[in-house]
Amino acid sequence: MAIDPVSTVIKADAGWFYFQARRFDEAVGICELTLELDPDNLNALWCLLQAHWHAEREVDAVGAAQQLADRMADPMDEEPLKFERLESFWHWYLGWLEQNPHAISSPTAVGLAHLALGDRKRALEMFETAYESHASCVLAIGADPQLQPLHGDPQFENLLARLGVRR
Repeated sequence: MAIDPVSTVIKADAGWFYFQARRFDEAVGICELTLELDPDNLNALWCLLQAHWHAEREVDAVGAAQQLADRMADPMDEEPLKFERLESFWHWYLGWLEQNPHAISSPTAVGLAHLALGDRKRALEMFETAYESHASCVLAIGADPQLQPLHGDPQFENLLARLGVRR
């Protein structure tokens, strides 16, 4: 960031680093700065949603989810999206992926949506898919706060061991 202080790619990535370090307020701060420079930065919006959610600020997380969905939704849709709860967003997101099969989405992102909805089995299947397909996104699952509910699960612990994650 010192070399290119206005790079929104670098700033959004920094948000994720703060998020994985469980420094949620700092993740929010850098993501908000990123979005001031580039309001359509989906990476920063995803990070903002997650940071608010894990800091237990549901209203702010729903607001970030709303912004994210507004940017992802088909502008030709007649009905605007409105989420009251984060659960509604996750259902919408999985439906959006089904309707947009060519959209770029990592298996871990899909797994995280299933996990957020309480479907641990499908989440673990998607993390296995990420591992088997050598997706780079699987490398961060050992540090990802979103996966806390899976810690101690034998299948998840086996996956971490295969990735070489030591805790």
